[in-house]
Amino acid sequence: MALITRYVNTASTAGGDGTTNATTGAARAYASLNEWEANEQVDLVAATDQHIVHCVGTSADTTAVDVNGWTTSTTYYITIQVDAADRPTSAQYSTSNYRLESSGTATLLILSEIGTKVFGLQIYRSNITSDSFVITSLNATDCEMAYNFIRGNNNSSWYDSCITAGAGHDGPNYAYNNILYDATIGIDFNSAGGGGDHQVYSNTVQGCVTGIRRTDGVFLAKNNIVQDCTTDWSGTFSSSSANNNSEDGTHPDRKSTRLTPVTLIYLVCRLLLEKKKISKTKYKQKKLSINIKHSIV
Repeated sequence: MALITRYVNTASTAGGDGTTNATTGAARAYASLNEWEANEQVDLVAATDQHIVHCVGTSADTTAVDVNGWTTSTTYYITIQVDAADRPTSAQYSTSNYRLESSGTATLLILSEIGTKVFGLQIYRSNITSDSFVITSLNATDCEMAYNFIRGNNNSSWYDSCITAGAGHDGPNYAYNNILYDATIGIDFNSAGGGGDHQVYSNTVQGCVTGIRRTDGVFLAKNNIVQDCTTDWSGTFSSSSANNNSEDGTHPDRKSTRLTPVTLIYLVCRLLLEKKKISKTKYKQKKLSINIKHSIV
């Protein structure tokens, strides 16, 4: 089995073959994720390969992407990734790092191939004029969406969801360790789930109309924090769901703690401490002045 590696760099120009991260020459990086997808479609199962694309750049990647036309499986799959070293250094959406960003009406990122993984992207729908999904898994199972900053438009006139598994598309799909905010719905898994439980772990959802919603199928949620939404949680979740929190007390496993703004402040401070973004002295200050809403926008 081979690992096929390609590059997207928004400082490049169209026409490269994506085999290096250079921005000039025939082997230069693809200029957009859409260009990569259009040129690399292949049967990974027949080739017994995996495929990874690394995304970098300080300019916005403004073209929507539909990962479709490949043949994949849970063994031979696609990974779309911003490497850890190229992600924002603070818990904020950054215009200095790679981001898929558009004010258009098209869905920004559609995952239509089994096992596709999306790690570390920033995705922002800056304006909507019709129902649209910021990132979605359509007709695909075993997709993983993790370590992403996903920002909606929070326009009450239209449906705008950060991570969605749409009706009629079975699970499982996975969303974990994402920061999702300013959308109609943060996470919306409403598929039948006949292939297995959808699993949502350790996400932070903030400032949405509905934080996490289950409409149909089996939806397992653990260790998620939801705050500052009109309704934090909506729907009936798997009885195995555990250790979730909410500000309004709507989380599915009521034995866990109802979240207060102060609790969330200290959870975020602890995370920053562990990542060495603040000092122990700063962490211990009980009156540490952090406005969570503005820390992630």
